[in-house]
This record gives sequence, structure tokens and C-alpha cells, in this order.
Amino acid sequence: MLSKLATETLDHIASFVDEPKDLLAVGVASRRLKEIVIPHHIEFRQIRCDAFRYSVWKALSQKPRLCGLIRKLHLFDEREEDDVSMIVILPFSLLEGGTEDNLRRFRKGKRVQKCFEALFKATSHMSNLTSFSWRMEEDSTRFPLLWRDLFWSVQRSCPLVAELQVKFSNEYYSEEASESNFTDITKAVCYFPS
Repeated sequence: MLSKLATETLDHIASFVDEPKDLLAVGVASRRLKEIVIPHHIEFRQIRCDAFRYSVWKALSQKPRLCGLIRKLHLFDEREEDDVSMIVILPFSLLEGGTEDNLRRFRKGKRVQKCFEALFKATSHMSNLTSFSWRMEEDSTRFPLLWRDLFWSVQRSCPLVAELQVKFSNEYYSEEASESNFTDITKAVCYFPS
């Protein structure tokens, strides 16, 4: 019965399913549902990668509709190879040229600004985002205005965010941010009204 509905209607229905495992269950129900769910929904529910993956943010910023499908965004330093809990999850179909960003290249100078601008633009379209986390590494904390602007972008554009986690590197918290500054930033940036 569902498979007789218009493609746009099925696409709209699939957009309400949050979890990839539930989308997979929907996708295996029929060939028609699979053609909608697998390429257009399942790989856009969660993204886990480095904040400096410029190609991801640039590609997403150019496709606002796909940004609206993302529910969970987890940013971390991919150079921390010893942490097995941080597996990179990317929308591979979006990245035509492959997934190998030169992350080191975007951690320096004016390229940091370019990378964060693409990230801001992408997050500004993530209207269905429910979870945002960032394990901020030393490179990110050198640019406090940029990450503050990122949080403001999430706060303004993502009204459904119910889970927000930010972990600062020990170096940043102990050397550059006083406890009162951290509290002020948390109040200003991480307040999400219910």
C-alpha cells in the first residue's frame, strides 16, 4: 500500500524516521522504499568526523535539503587514532572526489576561516539536528570566535537540539580559559530553551 504513494510523499514520510536502523527496516520492506531510503536518507542521519573536513561542509552547504536530514553531528579530532569510539561516519555519496581531505592543510591560517564558514553554512540548514557534540582539540581552541560562532549557528538554526556535549582539551581549559569564562560561554552559547 505504501509503495503506491507518490515518491515525494514516501520521501517526506522517510524524513520523519530518525534512526538509521529504523530507516534500514523501512528500506528493506520493498524495492521502491529501498530506492528512496537507502541513497537519500540512511547515510545522512549521523555524521561523525573532524571539524576540519572542508569537503564535507562545502558539499553539505551546497545541498540544504540534505542538511535537513541530519539528526546527529559529532565533531572530533580524527588524529586521535587510539580512541576506537570515534569512528568516522560520512555521507559517501555526497563526496564525489573521495573522503580524503588534507585535514592538516585546513588547520592553518586563512583556511581555518574558510573551513568554518562552510561548516557554519551547513549547520545553518540542519533544522532537524537533535544531537551535537564536539570534542575540541587544541587546533580548534586557538580560534575561540570561530567555535563560538558555530555554537550560535547551532543554537539559532537547530531548534530541536536536545543533547549538546562539548569537551575541551585539557590544555585549553587549564591554560586559556578560566572557569568563569567557560561558564559564561556555556550560558551564552549552549542554552537551548525547551
